[in-house]
Amino acid sequence: MPKTAEKTAIALRFGSSFWTCFIVGGFRFAALIVFIPFPAGRRGPVCSYCNRLRAGPAIVRSGRGEVLVCKRSLSAPLFPFRAERDKLKGRAFSVGTGVKGLLYQSVLKPVFFRMDPEKAHHLVIDGLHQASRVPGMASMLEGLYGVPDLPELRMELFGLDFRHPVGLAAGLDKNAKSVPGFSSVGFGFMEVGTVTPLAQPGNELPRLFRLPSDEALINRMGFNNDGADAMAGRLAALERRKIPVFVNIGKNKSTPNELAHQDYITCIRKLHEHADLFVVNISSPNTPDLRALQHGDELRTLLAAVTSEIAAQASRSGARPKPVLVKIAPDMTGEQLALTAETIAESGVSGIIATNTTLSRDGLGHANRGEAGGLSGRPLRERSTEVVSELYRKTGGKLPIIGSGGIFTAEDAYAKIKAGASLVEIYTSMIYRGPGIVKDIAAGLVALLRRDGYGSIEEAIGADHQ
Repeated sequence: MPKTAEKTAIALRFGSSFWTCFIVGGFRFAALIVFIPFPAGRRGPVCSYCNRLRAGPAIVRSGRGEVLVCKRSLSAPLFPFRAERDKLKGRAFSVGTGVKGLLYQSVLKPVFFRMDPEKAHHLVIDGLHQASRVPGMASMLEGLYGVPDLPELRMELFGLDFRHPVGLAAGLDKNAKSVPGFSSVGFGFMEVGTVTPLAQPGNELPRLFRLPSDEALINRMGFNNDGADAMAGRLAALERRKIPVFVNIGKNKSTPNELAHQDYITCIRKLHEHADLFVVNISSPNTPDLRALQHGDELRTLLAAVTSEIAAQASRSGARPKPVLVKIAPDMTGEQLALTAETIAESGVSGIIATNTTLSRDGLGHANRGEAGGLSGRPLRERSTEVVSELYRKTGGKLPIIGSGGIFTAEDAYAKIKAGASLVEIYTSMIYRGPGIVKDIAAGLVALLRRDGYGSIEEAIGADHQ
C-alpha cells in the first residue's frame, strides 16, 4: 500500500477478520466511512474471474479497465486479456498502487451501482462538498488521487495555466457545490453547470440511466440547476482555486429561441466576476429546440450577443475579456459541421468543445438503449474524435479545441490530442472507473509522448494532420 494510503487507513482486528477503514467522502452531515473486509490469513480482495480469494493478485489494466486477477486465472486458457497476461508472465504479483482502484471497483462502485443513478450522483456531489470542509481531507484526497507535476503536460491556453490537459466535463457538478473536492482529485480544470439564469427542476424522473455493458450513460436531465445567482454565491465563497473553473451556460426551458441570447447574456453578467472561462452550451439534446441554435443566423446572432457582452464586462472591470468556448453536438452532418465551424471561427470566440452527448444508439447492447436522452461514454469515442479532427482541419488548427466524449484511457485522450484537441474532458469514465482515472490518463500521456519523441503535449496537438 502506498504511504499516502497508509496514513489514511486504520487496520482493526475483529475476531477472525481484518477490516480496513478508508475515509473516502461524505454524506451531508459527516464523512462516509467504508469498511472493506479482508478474511484473516488471506492477502488481497477477490479475483474478478474465479471469484475466489487467492494469494498473489495482480492488477491488470486494459481497454476494458482495471481488474484484479489471481495467478490461476491469468494462466487460464480463456482469460480474456491474453496480451496483458503474456506481459505479466514471470513477474511478481502484488496489489501495489492499484489499491485505490480496487477500493472503487470492489466496494464503492458496486454500492453506487445498486442505487438509483441520480441518487448516487447527489451522494457523490454532497459527499465531496462535505469532505472538502473537513480539515485535512483535501490534502488526503490529493495524496491519494492528485497528479504530480509533469512538465511535459503543462501548457498555457486561453490565458490560463493548466498543469495537465485532463479536465472534468460539465454535468457532474451542475451547481458548483464541489469545486474544492474535484480540484483535489487530480483534474487539470473543471466545468461547472450547465447553469441557467433562473433555477429550474429539469425533466421528470427518472432521467439518468446506466448502460454498464456498453460503459455508457443516457441522460435527459434538462438543465436542472439552482440558477445563476446561487452559483455566483458559491463561487464567490471560495477562498482560492487550485485549477481553472469553466462556467457552462444555457437558456431556461421556458425561453423561446428568439430570446435565447438574453439568457446567455444574463448568465454572463451574473457570473462574469467568478468564471475563468465561459462555455456556451447550444448542443444539449434535452432542452427543446436548443440544438437549432447551432446553425445559421441563430448561431450568428447568439455569438454576437455573447461576445459583445463579454467585451462590455471586460471594459467595466478593466480586465482582459474572458475566454468563450462553444460546445457542439456530434450529430451534425458534414455540411452542417462545416457551416457551424465557419460561423464560430468568424464570431471571435476563443474555441470549441467537441462534443456533447449523442442521440445515436449504434452498437449498443444494453436494455436501457431505448431510453430517450443524450448518450455519453465509450460508444461516443470514435465519433467525437472524428469531429475534433474535422474541426481542426476546417479551422486550420487556429481555433483551440477541447475534446470530450468516450475517453477511458490515456490512448483515448492521446488520439483526440493528435486529432487536434488541446485539452480533453472526462465524465462517464470517472463513473465507471473511479477518480484514479485522472492520474492514470496523465501518467499514460507522458509515456505516450516519450514513446513518440515529443518533449511536450503541445507538440502532439494535431499531429495526425502533419
